[in-house]
Amino acid sequence: MNSIVEARNIGKNFVLGEFSIIRECVAIGDDTEIREFCIVGCLPITFSEKELFVEQKRLVPTGKVVIGNRVFINSHCDIVRALKDTTIIEDNVIIGQCVIIGHESHVHKNVKIMNSVILNGYATIKEGTFIGPGAIVRNRITIGKNCLIGQGSNVVKDIPDNVIAYGNPCVVQGSSSLVNLAARKIRREVKKVI
Repeated sequence: MNSIVEARNIGKNFVLGEFSIIRECVAIGDDTEIREFCIVGCLPITFSEKELFVEQKRLVPTGKVVIGNRVFINSHCDIVRALKDTTIIEDNVIIGQCVIIGHESHVHKNVKIMNSVILNGYATIKEGTFIGPGAIVRNRITIGKNCLIGQGSNVVKDIPDNVIAYGNPCVVQGSSSLVNLAARKIRREVKKVI
């Protein structure tokens, strides 16, 4: 297998795809799967301006990454090591392809993050939220519980619990209870057909 696993704290039934890297600062729970070409625990960077060019600086982090139980992370994802504290992905989270999760971010239980989403540093995504493909969440933003964030949204301010929000900039469009109501109606219609 062409992967690198430096971490020592890995749970039962862990599955790792080829060409992935799990750094020593990472702890992973049981029944978690990380697919191909992922880097978990990669180093954060910052930029400083000097006259006519931008210089990239590597930060020296001392934090870690903690991934819970029953987490699925699809291919080509980067999860950045915390600078001083912890980057956290809780239990039962699903992460699509090409997702970046910034340092000190906290993804709570039962969150679904679709393809090509970027969570900048210190972002918090609360329990049961769905983030559509291509959304960008600015640093230090909190998205509440049971929210639906639309595809391609640019989240530049906090989003309250139980809402549907989308757009650039992302704004609240309605209650997520409407989505739950529609889902229940669809399930009833499917049961009639079956």
